[in-house]
Amino acid sequence: MSLNGKAAVTGIGETDYTCDAGGRSVLVLQLGAALKAIADAGLQPADIDGIVMPISAGTVAEDFVTNFGIPDLRFSTATPLGGAGAVAAVQCAAAAVAAGICRHVLLPLGRTGRTGSRIGTRIHQMPQFRTVGEFEAPVGALAPAQYYAPMARRHMELFGTTSRQLAEIAVTTRQHAILNGNATMTAPMSIEDHQASRMIADPLRLLDCSLESDGAAAVVVSAAEIARDMRQPRVLLTGLAEGHPDSPSTITQRPDMTRLGLAKAAPRAFAMAGVTPADIDVAEIYDCFTYIVLCQLEDLGFCG
Repeated sequence: MSLNGKAAVTGIGETDYTCDAGGRSVLVLQLGAALKAIADAGLQPADIDGIVMPISAGTVAEDFVTNFGIPDLRFSTATPLGGAGAVAAVQCAAAAVAAGICRHVLLPLGRTGRTGSRIGTRIHQMPQFRTVGEFEAPVGALAPAQYYAPMARRHMELFGTTSRQLAEIAVTTRQHAILNGNATMTAPMSIEDHQASRMIADPLRLLDCSLESDGAAAVVVSAAEIARDMRQPRVLLTGLAEGHPDSPSTITQRPDMTRLGLAKAAPRAFAMAGVTPADIDVAEIYDCFTYIVLCQLEDLGFCG
């Protein structure tokens, strides 16, 4: 069964993103973002009947049942794929409402990534580290920049990619962040700033790396027909797919280090949505375990 048009994003919510959560726990951050998303959808907490937890951050669905007084939670699960788990959760939620199990599914995501458990510690606790620990850790690779450095170097060797070209990604991302009032890093960045930043794991520099911060976000996914009569114009989910690279847990053991899970997921998502890459107006691409979600914004006039 295709998921095209069966579900829609109906509410979103965010906390502030900071380097200091002010003593707020992960649960408090997630509850705050979830309440904003539920209100944005024009719902009450008791209307939520499904919860998908995108990452393992010490919270479980029962925390939301207890704090929100949800009377009948019909579905709960988790998509612990690291950063890709947030997008994976969307497909899971869409499947739940398309199957008629739920009407409104909450996707809460947040952590104290700066003041709490840092990425170097969290990675060691992930099941995937069993493989990473065998091949990468013995040579000192303990953080994402160190894992992805061999991929970047291989791409340079095969395609002639340069560090200045990688800088374009960081500079463009910062330019977009400056337009967002909720961004943490809002100082302009230049190519020269990037090139002058210290090397973290050759060829990746400090300004190639993302900031660890405290904060939370949440999304409500609803059944498409129900979403017609809700507060916000519905954002229909038209193409969803999952793709895992070969040897997903360790980059250096892949037969092709430059081939991502996106290569598997993209054709399926485009086929489900009935569009081609040439039809896409906005692209936001994640990396390792890749999910792809294509959306149609109704009545907003932004993009197809």
